[in-house]
Amino acid sequence: MTEPLSWGAIFSAAKAGHAIIDEKKRNVFIKKLNLLFRSNRKIVVFGLSGAGKSQFINCLKKNLIIAERTDTTEKIKFELDKFPIQFIDTPGQAGRHYPRKEELTKILKNGVEGIVNVISYGYEENPEFSFDDIFTPTKEVKESFLKLNRKAEVERLAEWLPLIHPNDIGWIINLVNKADLWWDNLDDVQKYYNKEDYNDAFKQIDNYTNVVTLPFCAIIKPYYDTKTSGKFGEIQKEQMHNHFTHQLLNLLKED
Repeated sequence: MTEPLSWGAIFSAAKAGHAIIDEKKRNVFIKKLNLLFRSNRKIVVFGLSGAGKSQFINCLKKNLIIAERTDTTEKIKFELDKFPIQFIDTPGQAGRHYPRKEELTKILKNGVEGIVNVISYGYEENPEFSFDDIFTPTKEVKESFLKLNRKAEVERLAEWLPLIHPNDIGWIINLVNKADLWWDNLDDVQKYYNKEDYNDAFKQIDNYTNVVTLPFCAIIKPYYDTKTSGKFGEIQKEQMHNHFTHQLLNLLKED
């Protein structure tokens, strides 16, 4: 137990109060000055192809055009609440494993603020599968297809998590995108990413790196132009955007 302060120590602290306040003002000024000259905050965006990485970046820029999938690493610069940010959008295609790992090693070596890992509870759009592979005759998404994609999400972690050095990465946001599609299963989704196999993969770095899992919806869009859950609208989407932005800014301000 911490020893209580003596009365003398309390009075001494009170006497030094004005000096402390002046010091805080000076530190705030220096921090703001450093921010003016600081280069873009680099944030890496990971995720499988079709998880919605580019849509996520576009929605932050208030550009709600449905993005095309990228097969190369792209760097996107913009400001978020006066913070200069550079998102590094990495390709998600399974066939680009080795060049992607090489590129990721280079990116992480140069230093980044944090990582946004875009996942979607198996609702990645995978061009390698036919419509009949994905949907039942009544146009319901097959659970076997979703499980296959969720397995791929876990396998992708094994590609980049070992590259993470806790002293170099302050935080990771697991962004569970496409809430408009899985909203009916909210409790299951939260349990899966926070308590089950997916969460277990982060235990090796959790003591050193701040890992946060957030629900998200970049854009309300029917899955393969069929349908959404029907219980998710613009109000929920906007709330998630605001919550994510608030969390991201808090993490950036802590750095």
